[in-house]
Amino acid sequence: MQAVIRRFIIISLLLLSSAAWANTTYVVKEGDYLGKIAAQHDCTVADIVRWNPGLDPDRIHVGQKILIRSSTATAQSTGSARSGSNEYVVQSGDTMMGIASKLGVSYNALLAANRNVNPDRISIGQRLNVPTGSGAVSGGDRVHVVVAGDTISAIAARHGVSVQDLESWNRNLNPDRIQIGQKISIRGGRPVREVNYTVVQGDIVGRIAERHNVTVAELKEWNPKLDPDRIQIGQKLRIFQEGPTEHSESHGSANNGTLVNGEKLPPHAAYVVRSTRRAWGTNQTISYLMAGFDHMHKRFPNLPRIAIHDLSKEGGGPLKPHLSHQTGRDADIGYYHTKCGRRDCEYRVVRASELNAEYQWELFRYWIDNNQAEYIFVDYTLQEAMYNHAKEKGVSSAKLSEYFQYPRGRHTRRGVIRHEPGHQNHFHVRFRCAASDRNCR
Repeated sequence: MQAVIRRFIIISLLLLSSAAWANTTYVVKEGDYLGKIAAQHDCTVADIVRWNPGLDPDRIHVGQKILIRSSTATAQSTGSARSGSNEYVVQSGDTMMGIASKLGVSYNALLAANRNVNPDRISIGQRLNVPTGSGAVSGGDRVHVVVAGDTISAIAARHGVSVQDLESWNRNLNPDRIQIGQKISIRGGRPVREVNYTVVQGDIVGRIAERHNVTVAELKEWNPKLDPDRIQIGQKLRIFQEGPTEHSESHGSANNGTLVNGEKLPPHAAYVVRSTRRAWGTNQTISYLMAGFDHMHKRFPNLPRIAIHDLSKEGGGPLKPHLSHQTGRDADIGYYHTKCGRRDCEYRVVRASELNAEYQWELFRYWIDNNQAEYIFVDYTLQEAMYNHAKEKGVSSAKLSEYFQYPRGRHTRRGVIRHEPGHQNHFHVRFRCAASDRNCR
């Protein structure tokens, strides 16, 4: 009799355990970090590390699969109405980004209102809470979940904001008494807009994706009935892009033009912006800058921040003392150097012996290899260190010739990385015109 009772108890516990927890697999995407993933799934970084033995929280990579455990009781209740929220019922073809755009709320706010919902696995008929109030349209709000060892200054540094910013965004925050599991709002980031694209003659899916700076896989996700091998003229595609509702345009040349519907560069853990009034660019320029620094922050977790000096004014046009910087495609940025502090790299004149060639080359390589940078202007005396570092890393002679003006002399008009006078304390990157921007030269 006791054996039967014991067996019954064991089976009951197993059933209870399987009912109490639901395991899901999250696939890491570009721009993800563990704190962001934890916030999306209403857990802590410590939880994710515990559920994934061997996981390095500072080195996750795109495509990596992470186990997430959530209470099924909680997950099943996400469809019920909450105070101050409305409900939305998922329909055929919906994605979380599409729903956010349709409802006029930010993607991050929608995720925050549905913390136990996997945004990559929503199903027809599923009920989602729709956020209301000021947070619904905040556009770039993120949430940091406090983990063991966090300090308010470390959190601020990680997200590229100040402690004063955190206090102003979180009215009840006591910077001297934060607790594990506490959620802290971080403002910045970027909204998401929906683009309705009509296929024209000569289009192929890969070219459409490239033109809109997205992937073919994303196009298929947003358009479930899309067959990449059989698209038709007149077919309509839904595309989601980061940036303001009205996409920006670069009119004219860098030395004589304007910026229409410009976007302000958001904060980031890898850089500090000198003046927000001079930090406007096209949506594509902002995307390229942030992608490059996302890459650097993942590649070098303890990377010091460098200074972003000037992009363009909000409407473009002349920006003293520059001749260029008129259309939102140019950015002046300080160098990585050996005199950097633990947190920041001072904006200063850098000699060849002081340049951190590893950091500097990695950032340049990312932009060039992803076909984002048209030119990068660097003092000729600083090119040699990067050239030699790239050569040691196995870059071929043909590629070195494509990347660098060096060693052909500072007056040679070849190479993406070129000399321009006055660039000993900063480099100047000019990003390419957007493929959809017909007014950019």
